[in-house]
Amino acid sequence: MASSHWWANFEIYQKYAIVVGVGAIASFTAYLAYLQKQKMDASNRDEGFVDLAKDEEPTERKVLMLGLDGAGKSSLLQGLSSERGDNRQAPQATHGSNVLCLDKENPPLTIWEIGGAESMRKYWNNFVQDTCILLYVVDACDELRLPESYLELHKLLGDDRLKGVPIIIIANKQDIEGALSPLQAVHSMGLDNTSPNERKVLSIGTSAPPDAPFGGINDLKQLLIKLAS
Repeated sequence: MASSHWWANFEIYQKYAIVVGVGAIASFTAYLAYLQKQKMDASNRDEGFVDLAKDEEPTERKVLMLGLDGAGKSSLLQGLSSERGDNRQAPQATHGSNVLCLDKENPPLTIWEIGGAESMRKYWNNFVQDTCILLYVVDACDELRLPESYLELHKLLGDDRLKGVPIIIIANKQDIEGALSPLQAVHSMGLDNTSPNERKVLSIGTSAPPDAPFGGINDLKQLLIKLAS
């Protein structure tokens, strides 16, 4: 997707808007444009070009959603984009990035979902700047890939820009029998002994089956708002 198309969508916020970028280059180009807009907004506030009433509005918070391919990130983003789970389309694998703008929340949230395929993971660190909350989605039914997910998460947490950033471990696919509980997912990611002084680690269980209502989505949204406030 061309950055100009992305920018037009980004400027015209609806209550819930999903903007899709295909491929690493397109995704990162869109992300750079997003960062530039953030800098311009901050500069305008510093220079006094923003009226006081507008300046008192809550500042937008950036949320980063990561996880291996197949963990269900796109389904969760789709759930967060709607107040109900009906009339939704089957999500496609993310080959670049999806952006969800929740500008009616308080504070406004911009959620960046980055593809989890092996070819995309090397770009994850390019998107961590100014992250307020990290969402890490785990397929709670795929125990064979838990070690792989663990390694990718801890590789990411080595980035100093994520120091102290709260993490929500999402144990997805709770509708499937035998799924790990949220606490078990935290343990499998090696975060159960993390000191609260180091960072907040929270967990939640979700589900997004194609033929049933979303599970845990509203709780996740409220948790995001609480952490971002």
